[in-house]
Amino acid sequence: MAFLYTPNYAPTNTSDYLWKLKELLVGVGWTVPMSSTGSSYSGSSDLLTTAANLANANAWFRLRSPTVDGRHIEWTFQRSSHENWRVKLSTRANFTGGSPGTTQTPSATDEVLLAGTGSDASPGYAAFFGSVANDFNNTARAAYVIQDAAPYGFLAHSYKKAGGAPGAATAAITCWDPVTLPGSTGTMGDPYVWYHDYNTSVCQSATGVFSNISSGQPLANFVVYGHGNAYSSRPVLSSFFTGVIGVGTMNPGDFTSSVVKLYPNDEWTGKKWVCPVIWASRATEYFGGLKGKSTFFKWLLSSGASSQDLLSLAATGDRFVINEVSVPWDNTTPLW
Repeated sequence: MAFLYTPNYAPTNTSDYLWKLKELLVGVGWTVPMSSTGSSYSGSSDLLTTAANLANANAWFRLRSPTVDGRHIEWTFQRSSHENWRVKLSTRANFTGGSPGTTQTPSATDEVLLAGTGSDASPGYAAFFGSVANDFNNTARAAYVIQDAAPYGFLAHSYKKAGGAPGAATAAITCWDPVTLPGSTGTMGDPYVWYHDYNTSVCQSATGVFSNISSGQPLANFVVYGHGNAYSSRPVLSSFFTGVIGVGTMNPGDFTSSVVKLYPNDEWTGKKWVCPVIWASRATEYFGGLKGKSTFFKWLLSSGASSQDLLSLAATGDRFVINEVSVPWDNTTPLW
C-alpha cells in the first residue's frame, strides 16, 4: 500500500473539490455505479465526466470502494442549487434501494446521514463547507492523499494565503481515516474515522476536541457497527476527542492544547517532535473508549512551525502542517 499525492490543485468551487476526489479514487479502483448531472441520470455509470457536471443543481453520485474486509463502503454526495450538500454513508448494505433518479439518490438499509436533512425524495442540504466555500474560486489550493490499496483511506484538504502570505489555517478538510490497533477490532467495530471540517480551527486540540463540531452536523465521528439491538444493522457515528497520549480515564480535560507545540526540536537530529493522533470517545457517547491510531494525522509537539510549513521526518518534506497536526506530503512546494 502506498500514498498517492495530488498537491496544489486549484478547485473552482466545492463541486470541483469533491469531483477531483472522486476522480482520484476511481483511479485506484473505486467505482461510481450511479450518478446524475441534475438533468440526466444513469443507474450504471458515471455521467460526471467534468467538474461542471457536478456543479448543477441536484447533481449527485454514488461512490463505491473496492472490496475491503469482504464488503464495500459507499457514499452518496448530492449538491443543492448553491454550495450546499447532502452526504450519506453506508458501510455494508450499500445504496441499492429506494427510487434513484435525476434528482433523487438511492437508499441503503444501514445509511447514515453525514450532512444535510430531509429524505431522498425531498432532500435538505447543509453548508458542508460553511463560509469557506467562497474560497473555492481559485483563491485556495487543495491537496489529496489517496491510499492505492486496502484499507483505502483518503484525505483532502485546502490551504490558502492569509493577508498575502502563507500561514493561514487549512480552510477545509475531508478524511476517511483508517485506524490501527488498539481498538480497530473488538468493541469499536469498523476501523475508520470520518472527519470533515471547515473552519480556521480545524485540527486543533483545545479542550481535547480535535475539531469544532458545534454546527450540529456529525463532522467528526468514528464508525461503530453492529452493537446492540438498536445498532445491529447500521453504523453509529460516535463523537470523539483525541489525546496526545491515550492514558487515564479518557476525560476530555486530560488533554489540552498546552501539550502541543510545547517542546523544542530533537537536539540530535534537529527534527520536530511528533506523535500519532489517537482517536477516542468520551464515556458519555454510545461507545466510550479507545478507537485506535490515525493513519494520516500526527500531533506536532515542537514549537516553531506554522500551518503550511513542510516538515522533514522520514524523508525531506514528507509532512504538511495544519494547525497542531501534520499530514502526509510529497515535498512539493505549496502553491498559492
